[in-house]
Amino acid sequence: MLPMDGTVMVESPSLEKLVQEFAALPGIGKKTARRLAYFVLNRPRQNIEPLSAAIADACEKVKRCSLCHSFAEEDPCPICQSRRGAKTICVVEKFSDILPFENAGIYHGLYFVLGGVLSPLDGIGPENLHIPQLIRRIASEGIEEIIFALGSSPEADSTILLIADFETDANGKETLQPKIQKVEVCRLGEDVYNTGNVSAERLEELSKILSNFRATAHALGAEIKACAMTEAARKAENGDEIIAAVEKALWTKPQIISGEEEAAYTFRAVEEWHGEGIVTLDIGGGSTEVSDGKKAVSVPVGALYLFKQMGAIPGPEYKKWE
Repeated sequence: MLPMDGTVMVESPSLEKLVQEFAALPGIGKKTARRLAYFVLNRPRQNIEPLSAAIADACEKVKRCSLCHSFAEEDPCPICQSRRGAKTICVVEKFSDILPFENAGIYHGLYFVLGGVLSPLDGIGPENLHIPQLIRRIASEGIEEIIFALGSSPEADSTILLIADFETDANGKETLQPKIQKVEVCRLGEDVYNTGNVSAERLEELSKILSNFRATAHALGAEIKACAMTEAARKAENGDEIIAAVEKALWTKPQIISGEEEAAYTFRAVEEWHGEGIVTLDIGGGSTEVSDGKKAVSVPVGALYLFKQMGAIPGPEYKKWE
């Protein structure tokens, strides 16, 4: 059947579709795609069917590893399984970047495929990368060293600085430290124990810590949905000032929860990691919470109270206490 204008369609729709599929591959232009399509059609059918079957088989069997996002037929992948417990992780942009390391045989740690690097001009932001999963893995597996193998482009450098910061050690040397390993402590409970209030200096310190936390969370593509405050906020006489400071820093209003609610939340979090049939004991600065999932108990006595009453806990001789 001829088109209405009398011209003849030289290539069939199915051939044009094949050309389009080849052209969608990375690094393949329209001319190369057309040559590939002609090559496939010129091959004997028995030589092409194995290629088709191999593509279908790979798409069916190969999946992303849930731990490192590399390709494998097993989950976790063989590397994550065989190197479980390793404390070094190499962060790469794509799966193919792992192969040179493995072929060289000089690296024996874990890997993590980030899925790209930041590139706002290409529409690639933090939400398009696997940064939150990397942060969780660093925390959950106690990773001590991160190797960034992302190249030396400005985009790679910006990506690295989302995950880690340069910090100066005691000798004045700058080192790149994972942000997840940065711990900042603001001792609200100590102020409340001593004076009944949280001092203005402590509130300023709290605001700075939380503002930095919010900035880091937003840079990583995370949104702070809720904030809970516990024993120090429950006991402080200037609780309204604490709430105002936290809300200003985090852009969300915190909720002061009861000791029983705190115990229940603690249980739920631990149960996700360790499964059923557990009892949680959460010894905080100002209170202690116990829960078995059915009942939650909070006692207004914590580590800070014990320290103030009895001093520092001794070493091996603690068994002699009565």
